[in-house]
Amino acid sequence: MAGYTEMAVRELSALKRGTVRLGVGPTTLTYRLPQVLADYKRRFPEIELIVLSGNTEFLLGAMQSQNLDLAVVMESDVVPKGLIITPLGSEELVVVLNQDHPLARKTALEPADLAALRFILYEKNTAMQSLIDRYFELLEITPRITMEVENNEAIKSLVRSGLGASILPLCAVADEPPDSQLRVLRVKGKRLLRQSFALYLAPAVIEKMLSSNKPPALGGETRNVTVYFSDIADFSSIAEKIPPTELVAAMNEYLSAMTDVIEAHGGFVDKYFGDAIVAVFGAPLGDPDHATNAVHAALRCAASLGTLDRVKAALGAVSQRIGLNSGEALVGNIGSRRRFIPGLRNG
Repeated sequence: MAGYTEMAVRELSALKRGTVRLGVGPTTLTYRLPQVLADYKRRFPEIELIVLSGNTEFLLGAMQSQNLDLAVVMESDVVPKGLIITPLGSEELVVVLNQDHPLARKTALEPADLAALRFILYEKNTAMQSLIDRYFELLEITPRITMEVENNEAIKSLVRSGLGASILPLCAVADEPPDSQLRVLRVKGKRLLRQSFALYLAPAVIEKMLSSNKPPALGGETRNVTVYFSDIADFSSIAEKIPPTELVAAMNEYLSAMTDVIEAHGGFVDKYFGDAIVAVFGAPLGDPDHATNAVHAALRCAASLGTLDRVKAALGAVSQRIGLNSGEALVGNIGSRRRFIPGLRNG
């Protein structure tokens, strides 16, 4: 949809702060955003706009760690808690062929035509490629993938050279000249659409950040908090005996489940170290019951470990070690002047 980026960026005008951090995917950044941002800067010259580009998975992580105020992303199977999700609309993806390919003479492709093509697609485990994979499954076709490439312009260059076909967002090929080597086709009766969403920080987090009407800065404040530490006993020796793919699947299940529990009790995950989790209760939002909530979260995490099927299958009967410590800590942003993350230090 032509205006979905404008809809998202328009919401930034409500933020009464000197710096706004916007995350977008490479497609949006290249084909949608330049004119929208130019207009925004003319209307709001007093606001510094910082743009971070990355795939959906990267932007979700940046939102969860509060390094972004707003992100425009595609539909994802997993969205971190604490974010507001606003649907923006849908955009069509199309098949792109070299103009000299025999199928380029058609006005539309049959689903069976895709089986004869060699595809240049996106990297695995990205939201875009997952969407395309589901599309092929719906068509009951196993695609022949010859290359995995990171960005649209590189894919278009390879298709122009006759090295394969691809599936790209319509906006990436909409402005191709009439004599272009690219031929854009749809699959008859099987349109492929991707949904776009704006993600915002939860109101409680935004309210705390904006109450002083100041942009985020290096430094912090002394706060009484409870810090949560956990790891899996003997994890290193256990992990050495497990195939990497099984280990990653198990750890993703484990870290996701523990994070859900921590956040459900008002905690904020500060960082992961392999199997270890460091979280804080009482920051960035103040919580007079931070110690109690941390204890409840620890008990729930311990009880949840035995319910994780992938963890049990890969690691066996493992035990979890959890430590809590309450006291004063310096809570704030740590890093360089241009790039920083929320963090804490002992008081």
